Amino acid sequence: MEFTLSLMKNDEREAVSRLVDNGMLAAYGCRAYPLPQRVIVAKQSGRLVGAIAIERPSAGRLPVHDHYDISGRFGPRDGIRAVQIGRWVGCVKGAALALMYEAVRFAKSSGYEWAISETKPCVVRWFRRNGILLERVSGSLRWDSLPEPVIRYYDEPKPVIVALHIRNAMAILGDHVRCCDSRYRFDG
Repeated sequence: MEFTLSLMKNDEREAVSRLVDNGMLAAYGCRAYPLPQRVIVAKQSGRLVGAIAIERPSAGRLPVHDHYDISGRFGPRDGIRAVQIGRWVGCVKGAALALMYEAVRFAKSSGYEWAISETKPCVVRWFRRNGILLERVSGSLRWDSLPEPVIRYYDEPKPVIVALHIRNAMAILGDHVRCCDSRYRFDG
């Protein structure tokens, strides 16, 4: 079945927030962080069936820096060459894959080399099994910085922070999108 991807419009924000929250409640028993400005949404026959958020650095910081002490090349600094990808939900076959592909395509077209993601180990295993180059990002979680609605996300299995190499991820995900017969168009 076909679906359309596009940038979230302001009048879709509430419905997209509900979709992401429902996905987080079902999977982890918690709510999601508020949505950023840039979110790609998937629709099928006018119905919302997926979303992924992309956050650019602001003053050398990504949202992950608000809750983790990270140093090294992915720590907060001017000129960081990474975006943060998260709040990834897909409700129909092929939507999650197409959304991640479009997110890394956006990152590449914007000149970024890496996409940082705070994710659960099962997603990391999927990326690795499919040949996507990941770099583990070490950082200590600051529990006192977490808002109450999201705390259960940090239960076992604990999330990890990874950096996806954009060019590699784009090539591999592009192959998967073509191979899995994900028929979609991007209107954005």
